[in-house]
Amino acid sequence: DSTYFPRYFEALSQHSHLILPSPEDAEMNKELASYLAAFHINSKLDIPIVFEGKLLGVLSCEETRGYRNWVLEDRHFGHTIADIVAIMIEQSARRKAEKALKESEERLRFITQQSIDGIISVNNSDQIISWNYGAEQMFGYHG
Repeated sequence: DSTYFPRYFEALSQHSHLILPSPEDAEMNKELASYLAAFHINSKLDIPIVFEGKLLGVLSCEETRGYRNWVLEDRHFGHTIADIVAIMIEQSARRKAEKALKESEERLRFITQQSIDGIISVNNSDQIISWNYGAEQMFGYHG
């Protein structure tokens, strides 16, 4: 909760990884000391999961056996996993949007075809590209 850990969440909002205890931020260490102690966490690597510029979650790697010096390879691996999760979220969001669009188009097509009002669609060249049952009845033309 950002209410209890404001420095931590502010740092994550910058979309870069965090190593805890922080070698550069004594105040953040103080803020998180009780959390780390409660779960017997000696060192922690947190990598934000970002989608469309928003923080969605955190990939957390925790060491409870002793202090761990998180090396560059650890950070790169974590960022790769976080990027894969973000891509999966993006693909899921795209599939949902495509499904919603398809359903909306089907509803519109159904409403248009069932309407007793004449509905005629034209393209930019003023050519008729579609019409509904109501237009057929009004103009007596059946395609």
